[in-house]
Amino acid sequence: MTQALLIDEVWLKENSSVTAGVDMASMFPFIRTAQDIYIHESLGTSLYNYLLDIVKVGPPYTPEDEQLLEITRQALLWYAVYDFLPSNWIAIRNSGLLKQFVDNTNTVDQSELEYMRNDCKTKAVFYINRLITFLCANGSKYAAYNQGCWSCGDIAPAHKKSTSVDLFFDGSIGETRETELLRKAGIIK
Repeated sequence: MTQALLIDEVWLKENSSVTAGVDMASMFPFIRTAQDIYIHESLGTSLYNYLLDIVKVGPPYTPEDEQLLEITRQALLWYAVYDFLPSNWIAIRNSGLLKQFVDNTNTVDQSELEYMRNDCKTKAVFYINRLITFLCANGSKYAAYNQGCWSCGDIAPAHKKSTSVDLFFDGSIGETRETELLRKAGIIK
């Protein structure tokens, strides 16, 4: 069974710097993986499956679901590009790892690649944090997010914001606000 993707080629190209020249067949595995790794963890299994189900059915979506999908898609987009960039730079071929060259272009060096990846990750973390804040503030609208009874095979939603970009927070900044949002959403008492 094919897993539904939260973003398609048209949405990806309209909302990112990915151009028409990118082979989407090589991009889709990274979308699928980013969706499973980053989005699944942030939403938890129940809400993640709910979103996949409504995307399979298609529009029209409720205004709440549309807003949740928009934030989720933004985070997914930037994590997928973040994961895709190294594979677009270096290809795995029968003869080993090769840098890809195209006529009339210059490839970037590793520092430029890292700069681009860091920029994508910064955007992805921003949208994941925005998603978590949105869910904490609107958790009562999503029964699948707040059910609090996950089985062993399920992933519970990540309520802690990511700070895994090149910034360090010692946890004392904003923790009061996060706790307040979690209480409002009924996730903690």
